[in-house]
Amino acid sequence: MGYGDFLLAAGQAKLMHQKSGKKIAIGNGNEIQQHELYGYVPYLCNPRKYDGPCEWLFDWVGHRDYILRKENNGGKQLIFNPDYKAEPCVLDIEPTPNDYIIIEPEAKCRPGKKWYHYQDVIDAFPNEKWLQFNMPTLEGVDVVKTNLVEAAKWMAGCRFYVGTEGFLHHLAAAFGKTGVVLFGGYAPPDILGYEHQRNIAVEAPGELGHFTRTGAMHRIPPERV
Repeated sequence: MGYGDFLLAAGQAKLMHQKSGKKIAIGNGNEIQQHELYGYVPYLCNPRKYDGPCEWLFDWVGHRDYILRKENNGGKQLIFNPDYKAEPCVLDIEPTPNDYIIIEPEAKCRPGKKWYHYQDVIDAFPNEKWLQFNMPTLEGVDVVKTNLVEAAKWMAGCRFYVGTEGFLHHLAAAFGKTGVVLFGGYAPPDILGYEHQRNIAVEAPGELGHFTRTGAMHRIPPERV
């Protein structure tokens, strides 16, 4: 299960739990969607281990509430659900106290999410403490080698987040962290963004949900971030 997809589903599960009072299982009604952070969400349950009342949130690969459908040359473009609104989930994880701004280029992300001016942002604030996970691609930052749970602890303890729309911005939202999130033209902030973060998007209808087009992201100047 994708990291960002899990956090989105866990946010919707929170709303279901608040409404019904029942613990929620994420999956297809028979099998839960496995994820390293599953056990850290206090209102989720594993029906095979939990004998109390449980309700299913139907979410799995190929069935996501924020996606209406995939199309354009073999499903290479997402058509987003206009009625969907991302909700921060809750993660019961003890923070690693730190005074850092986490900045993450997400070098392995899809081309439509790449932005090439992170170093300019760091250089503009030389007195700040910057932190990057795992891949030392930037200068003037500290790098920590983490697994998923450890990354969540670092995010829980940070001051701020700067990076692309995706798993880490959903993770920041789970801990109530403010930040600057780059959407470019790939995804709409009114669907996948959070009001307490500064979301930067560029009008580019032809790139919405498109996995490979990158022009809109390149039009975000570093000064705006």
